[in-house]
Amino acid sequence: MDQETKDRVRASWAEVAQLGPLAAEVFYKQLFEQEPRLKHVFAGVDMVRQHSRLVDALSFVVDRLDRLDEVVPVLEELGRRHQGYGVGERDYEAVGAALLATLEEAHGDAWTRPLASSWEAAYGFVAGTMQSATMQSVQCNRPTG
Repeated sequence: MDQETKDRVRASWAEVAQLGPLAAEVFYKQLFEQEPRLKHVFAGVDMVRQHSRLVDALSFVVDRLDRLDEVVPVLEELGRRHQGYGVGERDYEAVGAALLATLEEAHGDAWTRPLASSWEAAYGFVAGTMQSATMQSVQCNRPTG
């Protein structure tokens, strides 16, 4: 990600993060409307706490866009953990779509193509890092012939 992309994401998130749990609530509403099958992943989960976790995780990544070496190990662990919840590649696409829809709703008329592209790049990094760790985990745990 170039510096302009990082700056756009940071400025955008500073506005959305002020909404806190409300932004997360909109995100999960978007996610479950687009992919109702994902509700099972959150069965028995305290969604109020989950909303805070989502905002905290996004804030952690956005705050460290210039220090990705600090972010990668956290995302890799998160990816392995999500694998245990049954999250697959298709689910990352649904999460990305719900995130972008949430951000677009939060920004209204200020949502521009450059801003959307910046968030697509940031989410692509996050999802790619998490999925890569999942693939490595699967390969490491695969029995050898």
